[in-house]
Amino acid sequence: MSVDTHCHLTFEEFADDLEGVLSRSVEAGVSEWITVGIDAEQSEKAIELAQKQEGMYATVGIHPHF
Repeated sequence: MSVDTHCHLTFEEFADDLEGVLSRSVEAGVSEWITVGIDAEQSEKAIELAQKQEGMYATVGIHPHF
């Protein structure tokens, strides 16, 4: 199995199909994810998601464009 070391699973584009996104990535061989926060709000969401989802980890940060 593989680890997705940089994803943004808290973005609005994934909100309606997050379970599907995760399921399809598991089918493709991914077993763990590191979802990346780009600002304070997204970092908080990343932490919350990682606490709920098995195999999910979060990073906290501020992207330089913000």
